[in-house]
Amino acid sequence: NPWHANFTYTNAKFTEVNPSTSAESVFSAAAVGNFVPYIPQWQFNVGTGLIIRKFSVNAAVRYVAETFATGNTSSSQINPLTGVLDSRFGTTDSFAVLDLSSSYQYNKNMKFFTNFYNVSNSQYMVTRLPEGPRPGTPLLMFAGIEVSF
Repeated sequence: NPWHANFTYTNAKFTEVNPSTSAESVFSAAAVGNFVPYIPQWQFNVGTGLIIRKFSVNAAVRYVAETFATGNTSSSQINPLTGVLDSRFGTTDSFAVLDLSSSYQYNKNMKFFTNFYNVSNSQYMVTRLPEGPRPGTPLLMFAGIEVSF
């Protein structure tokens, strides 16, 4: 019965004012102490599995905290340089998703496997680039055969 847990805390902040005055740059309007865009402060992954002879099944939960989409560290969707509504500004969603996997070791050289990502088909936003909000991975399943020589 294997278990795993990974926790990451990142305190990525600007240490200098960004000199960019481009309204197109995600770094413009960044001040000292503002968070660097798209780097979540908190992330974790925790999971467990069960191995019975040649069969295994695993479950894991991934969590990623919300992030700021631009260096001005604001949840507002107003571009601070132009004052205009801009969907590239603001924050992304925090999210937690459940992933499942299973495998069957047919023999020493061949294993069959399947993986399911985002089992609950949760909807969440992972980025606001290049031209506005983009969703995270929906329910995704794939299967395969692993052969070793």
